[in-house]
Amino acid sequence: MIKQTDSGITGDPNGEPRTDEGPIGTQLGEIGFATQLTVANREQAAVWLAKRQPDENRKQMVCLMQQFGMRVRDEHKLVYPNEGGFKRVHVGTTCHGEQLTDEQVERLRGFFAPAEDGQIEAWVAELSVITARRPDDDFSGALRLKAYTDRLAEYPADVARSALLNIPWQFFPTWAELRAECERLVKPRRELFEAAQSPRPAQPAKVLRLPTYQEPPTERGPLPFKPDPSPPVQTVEHLKEELRILEADEALAASEHGKAYAQSLIERIAEREALNTNTTREAG
Repeated sequence: MIKQTDSGITGDPNGEPRTDEGPIGTQLGEIGFATQLTVANREQAAVWLAKRQPDENRKQMVCLMQQFGMRVRDEHKLVYPNEGGFKRVHVGTTCHGEQLTDEQVERLRGFFAPAEDGQIEAWVAELSVITARRPDDDFSGALRLKAYTDRLAEYPADVARSALLNIPWQFFPTWAELRAECERLVKPRRELFEAAQSPRPAQPAKVLRLPTYQEPPTERGPLPFKPDPSPPVQTVEHLKEELRILEADEALAASEHGKAYAQSLIERIAEREALNTNTTREAG
């Protein structure tokens, strides 16, 4: 089951871009300097990126895109891990709005600024101190440092730093291990950048509301029967669809009523799946 949700920082619940500005550029966070990120000022951009985590920098990138008038939609699906419970998995990103100008594209490219070689070498050296590795001679160590530095320079500064120092490596990682971690960290940002360069036409936001079960009004007096106030019996698919609709409305999902209703839906889904499983076993 795939659901679409606005990114958590892309505007108000009705889907309209937020344009109100605060003392540092916007009320959404530290985007003041982010609006100046370009490939041209690579060194400053890399320092700014390296001070933050990759997921935080992606949010800042979304903020900047929203200032360009774009609306970002992240697509997720709910999966059921073996240990039980729901798990949200990101499956893609789409952008709605006008085509970006060359200047706006350059600003977004600033979020991919790599760190300077000296900074990457310092991170690699720090990693070599805090992890176990086979001792090398000076020549081999210098070759390794050069090889890792050249390859890590192909990734944004925050991605390189996070892959090196934020992962609890027990042994000094091979390049295959580091590359896999870098690709995992940079993938959401690349997808966002690609979607921004091929935006879809702007669409009016759909307002979703939870279904209510109440007595229908009538002009001819009371009904001859009292409708059942309880919800009708629903299948697992219907319950999952209600949960998808609820989560698509971020404002409602964040409210106390929405959280309680979501928990109720999750429990009912679990009960019905357990009932279906028992029924299948008895039939077998």
